[in-house]
Amino acid sequence: MNAFRYRLAALLSRAEHRERMLQIDVARRQEELAELDHQLGSTRTVQRELQARVRDAFRATRGQHASVDLGPLQTLQQAMDDVEELEAHIMGLRRCVIEQLAEMRQRLLDAARSRRTLEKHRGDLAERHRRAASSAETKQLDELAANSRRGEAARMQGVASPEVAAGSEGVTET
Repeated sequence: MNAFRYRLAALLSRAEHRERMLQIDVARRQEELAELDHQLGSTRTVQRELQARVRDAFRATRGQHASVDLGPLQTLQQAMDDVEELEAHIMGLRRCVIEQLAEMRQRLLDAARSRRTLEKHRGDLAERHRRAASSAETKQLDELAANSRRGEAARMQGVASPEVAAGSEGVTET
């Protein structure tokens, strides 16, 4: 019997390739999310430092009345506003990446399921082919054994007949 050949091998190969590409894409998105988390942490650190500077500046100006220069405080407040805006932007990007990551993971699960289905199908067909080959081989062996027994029986009859014939030649009819 011929060797097993899976006719959907090209489809399985494409499914495996698609799954690998999706795994790479998911890994990239996870790296992007980690980078955004790092940036968010840095932004929050800067924000805390600016808040501490503003508190320190207000404490330093408490005792003073009209002669206080508000320029540095306004600059710090503008920097805090910029950092808050940056934080909001990073949070928006982060939400977008999280949504994309969830969608990509779902596609990856679907691709893996498709690949596993094709692999199971291939395995089932290979097993069916193996059983058919084994059955055909068993049938051939049975036929050989049956032919061998028939040949042996024929030889036994052929061998017994000449002996009987040889034995009967010596006997004369009266």
